Amino acid sequence: TLFYSDWGPSEVGCDLWTASVNENPPHVERLKSLEGCAWHPAISPDGRWLLFMWNGNPVIAPYPSLEHFQPISTMPGSFPVWHPDGESIFYLDSWGTLTTVEIRTEPTISFSPYEVAQWGPFDSLDIFPDGRRFLVIKADLVEPITELVVVENWFEELKRKAPPSR
Repeated sequence: TLFYSDWGPSEVGCDLWTASVNENPPHVERLKSLEGCAWHPAISPDGRWLLFMWNGNPVIAPYPSLEHFQPISTMPGSFPVWHPDGESIFYLDSWGTLTTVEIRTEPTISFSPYEVAQWGPFDSLDIFPDGRRFLVIKADLVEPITELVVVENWFEELKRKAPPSR
């Protein structure tokens, strides 16, 4: 099953969906219409929990009901992924820093405070199946513009510095 989000201006924009890719044609189903915007869904390794971004924050909900979803952190971000052992999640915070949160789902759901796993900034994230390596796209930071030079009478200045040859 493929989990995805619909992004765009429509009555179904920002909802979470599944597609059964073993069927021909694939069976597509909206998981739940949520107030607000949901994206980047990631199913837990045991298939019992869905991690996703909701209105900019990482949340978790029991799957398939998606009832009573809980925020994992107050640090906004994107690209949440499960560690293959199901005991932690990773996501990029709003600055592009790779963060981690330990998670327990038994006997009740609980989380550790988020910690920095790797300073970024990064633009995208995924984890290898062995759980020991990440694939990240490093953000290309552009120096901010801090100065603006205005040259008045530019053509006269050009004529003075580079007079026409005779």
